Amino acid sequence: MGNKKANPVISYFKDVKRESKKIVWPSRKNLIKYSVATVLFVALMALFFLLLSFLAAFLQGTLVPWIRTIIK
Repeated sequence: MGNKKANPVISYFKDVKRESKKIVWPSRKNLIKYSVATVLFVALMALFFLLLSFLAAFLQGTLVPWIRTIIK
């Protein structure tokens, strides 16, 4: 009779509060280091795909007409 179920919504937010106390935030130095690494990686990948696109456009402009002359 004295067993009363806890409200699931209240229990959820209590769990969220309890778990949020376990969060360890990175130091300012680590935050800057990882942010710079991420931006550099994204920039290098963008450059890679840009060059890949230029290569595809170049091959399409030179290789495809050459193949068409062979086929005819």
